[in-house]
Amino acid sequence: MRRALILLLLLCSAQLAAAAEIQQIWLSHKSNEPDKMVINWLSEHPGDSVVHFGRTPDCEEQVRIEGQTTLHHVEIPLRERDVHYHYRVATGDQQSTTGAFKAYPTDVLRVAVVADWQGRPDPYGPEARQSASAADGGR
Repeated sequence: MRRALILLLLLCSAQLAAAAEIQQIWLSHKSNEPDKMVINWLSEHPGDSVVHFGRTPDCEEQVRIEGQTTLHHVEIPLRERDVHYHYRVATGDQQSTTGAFKAYPTDVLRVAVVADWQGRPDPYGPEARQSASAADGGR
C-alpha cells in the first residue's frame, strides 16, 4: 500500500511538472507601426509558439509559429486602437495565464526615453570653459 501511494505521488508530480505554467512574458515591437505587437516568452521545454489573443478574455484569435524553440517571438495584429487586448501563450502542454494590454491611442502617443544619467557632463570640460570665457568677455 505504501509503495502504491509513493508511485501515485511520483506520477502526479511528473504530470504537474509536464504541464508547467509559462511565467516569463514580455511585449515588444519589430516595426515602427502601431498596428502590431510582439509577444515574447521563455518556455521550459522547446516547442511551437502559439499566441491566443482577442478583445475578450476568451482570446478568440490565434497565431502559431512552427519550430522547436524555448525563446518565442510572435507578432500579432492590432486591428483597433484605444481598446484592451487579452492574450495567452502556449508551447506544447505549457501555457500562461491570460494577460492584457491596451492598444495605442488614436490621438497622441507620448514616449519618454530615459538613458543612464550617471555620466553627467564634466563641469570643467571644454563646453564649460567656453561658456565661462564668453561670460568673461573672452579674457
